[in-house]
Amino acid sequence: MSRDGWLSDRYSAEYTGGFLFITDRSSGADHIVRIINGRGQCVTRGQFRSSIKSHGFDRACETFCRLSAKFETPSTGGKNAH
Repeated sequence: MSRDGWLSDRYSAEYTGGFLFITDRSSGADHIVRIINGRGQCVTRGQFRSSIKSHGFDRACETFCRLSAKFETPSTGGKNAH
């Protein structure tokens, strides 16, 4: 399994197993990104590296955080609780 890691004062990022894991070091927020092209190939690492090269690491992280999957914790109360 291939593993790459990057670090700045603002973000830490690790690519492993086809997924990019980004942590915002100031807020502690975690983000998970995986990009698949039209042929079903994982292009996450290549796109992230290209973004770092053209815009820098922090800007690449900002962009990929916006692309990340959104998770919500189920409510433990309220009118929709079961």
